[in-house]
Amino acid sequence: MYKGILGDNLKSLAEQLGLKDDFVFPHDNDLNDIYKLVLSFLTEEAIKILKCPSQSRDINPIEHLLEELDR
Repeated sequence: MYKGILGDNLKSLAEQLGLKDDFVFPHDNDLNDIYKLVLSFLTEEAIKILKCPSQSRDINPIEHLLEELDR
């Protein structure tokens, strides 16, 4: 389902935002079967992927919000 959403929307959204092929997609690098399928799709589509640790807090906006609430 995730791969389908990306396939249907990622490139068209980037084009609407004026990014075309000049964007880097943040992906969580979770090493499960879904990740491998999506990684294969992104590679085939020549979409650049942001290199980050698995389960990175940096790409999860809720973690930033929770940190602010803790402060």
